[in-house]
Amino acid sequence: MRLRFVLLGLGMVWVLAACQMMKPGSGQQPVSPPPPQEVYLSPEATVTMPTVVGTEAPHLTLTVTEAAASEGTVAPPTATAEATPTAAPTIMPTLTSIPPTATAAAPLPTSVPPTATTGIIQGRVWEDACTLTEEGRPGPNCWAYEDQTYVGNGLYDEGERRVAGVVVSLARGACPGEAASTTIMVTDAEGRFAFTGLEPGTYCVFITPDTTNPLFRDAVWTQPELTEQNPAFTVNLAAGQTYSVDFAFSKKVGLGTPTPEPSPSPTVTPTPTPQMATNPHQLGEPDFRDDMHVPGKYWYLWKNNYAEFTGQYDYLIMRIIKQSASSYWVRNTLPPLKDAYVEAAFITGANCLHKDRYGLVVRAPNRYEGVWFMVSCDGMFKIFQWNGGLKVLKEWEYAYPIHTGPRQVNRVGVWMEGDTLTLYINRSKVAEVKVDEPFTKAGLFGLAIGAEGEEPLEIKVDWFQYWMLPKEAQP
Repeated sequence: MRLRFVLLGLGMVWVLAACQMMKPGSGQQPVSPPPPQEVYLSPEATVTMPTVVGTEAPHLTLTVTEAAASEGTVAPPTATAEATPTAAPTIMPTLTSIPPTATAAAPLPTSVPPTATTGIIQGRVWEDACTLTEEGRPGPNCWAYEDQTYVGNGLYDEGERRVAGVVVSLARGACPGEAASTTIMVTDAEGRFAFTGLEPGTYCVFITPDTTNPLFRDAVWTQPELTEQNPAFTVNLAAGQTYSVDFAFSKKVGLGTPTPEPSPSPTVTPTPTPQMATNPHQLGEPDFRDDMHVPGKYWYLWKNNYAEFTGQYDYLIMRIIKQSASSYWVRNTLPPLKDAYVEAAFITGANCLHKDRYGLVVRAPNRYEGVWFMVSCDGMFKIFQWNGGLKVLKEWEYAYPIHTGPRQVNRVGVWMEGDTLTLYINRSKVAEVKVDEPFTKAGLFGLAIGAEGEEPLEIKVDWFQYWMLPKEAQP
């Protein structure tokens, strides 16, 4: 019996020794470290990691100092900290000042559509080519430039190269924008870029070309506006809107020297064929211009319960006093025009929203008829005929050259040649329509306004001008 108790006691001692060996630090089975901790940082955040010392798994404490992220910057990185026991002291580095980086352009919004509360600003960058004929004359894809050279026509023609790797910047506010809010993207292989998930508001989209890149050296930008400066465009973005802004650059092309044809007689001199203007940039000085110093001098000003056309020094004022479904226009007192380019500069007032609209009326047989070219405050245009009945030639459609919203300036022009009427906005071609009788003949012309909202609408007209066509292109 005593031997049985002795053996039982030895067994209990063996069990207790085994349990002691399983404790942490015994070297048989170390305790697992706590799970990793994740910290989300702004681009300017600073993370200080503790010093890990010894072989026992510590309890990590992360000290995070966050700086406010600039609006519109790239999505912040995620830092993950995990402790691993080591046999010797180890010092973890300190991560500071993570700069924002350029992101590749997202796909154009087929997979990322605008939402009810956000919008998209998208576009593309391409090289706007101007090619000369064998005789050294400019081809149909060229514009005459002011220094007697030629550049691309500002339109995307099939086969023109789209440029990848161009840095496109976006900043809050009207151009030049707020530098602190700037974010950047890089165009993809198709020259495209897209800023998605944007809150409604005013933005500046711009490109600062790399002067070391031979593509941009001595280039002229033909879109969104004709300029030799760094191109920039102000966008007033509404919720749910997709706004397109394209950038195009072009190399200047000089005129070649055509070989003269042999003359049958020394007394005969070949007469060069004049090149006719094909767009507003080739027209030179206008045949008529009204700077509105005396607004009623060339206009039949009037007023009723719904609309008013009046003036003050330097401006003709168009107002909608009471909202209605109609649009109204004021006629010019000059003789009718048939083939001509007419253009006016409109300045939107403090209230200019949605389908509040303004524009030009041309080829009107009388004051009750005409072809209307209207531009809306939300960046769209519409073209229609009215002669006792409405015929829509172009339903409301977005046009990126339009400066949207209140307190903006837009140049609206109509090129009239035969039965073809072409709409230009800020000297960019946006639409072309065909008309039939009686709008193929000479007609009256004037300025128009209409309102969708109930708030009073005021549009100022800074100047009006026209050129008779055909007109020889200016060198």
